[in-house]
Amino acid sequence: MKLESQTLENGIRVVKLEGKMDIQGVNQVGEEFGSTVEEAAKQIVVDMSAVSFMASLGMRTLMITARGINGKGGKMVLLQPQPLVKEALVTAGIDRLIPIYDDIETACSAL
Repeated sequence: MKLESQTLENGIRVVKLEGKMDIQGVNQVGEEFGSTVEEAAKQIVVDMSAVSFMASLGMRTLMITARGINGKGGKMVLLQPQPLVKEALVTAGIDRLIPIYDDIETACSAL
C-alpha cells in the first residue's frame, strides 16, 4: 500500500491511498496515515480511487481517524472509492460518519 499527500491552496489536505487496505496494507501505511492526517489540521480528503480492496481493519482505521478529526472540530471525507470498496463502506455504515463524494470539488466544498 502507498500513501501520497498534498496540501491544496485552500489549506485542504488530500491524502491518496493506493493498494489494498487489508492487514498488510494498513500495517504498511497506518502510522504514516495517522501522522499525515494529524498534522493536516482540520480538513482532510482521503482519495480512495486507487484502493482496490477494503478489509474491516481498513474501515476501522478510517473510522478512528475520522473520529479523532471530528473531535478536534475538523472533518474528513472520502473521494471516489471504487464500486466494490464503496459498497463495503456503505454496507458497514461508514458513510454516515465519513461522507463519500465522487469529485474533488464537491468533496472540498463539503469541508
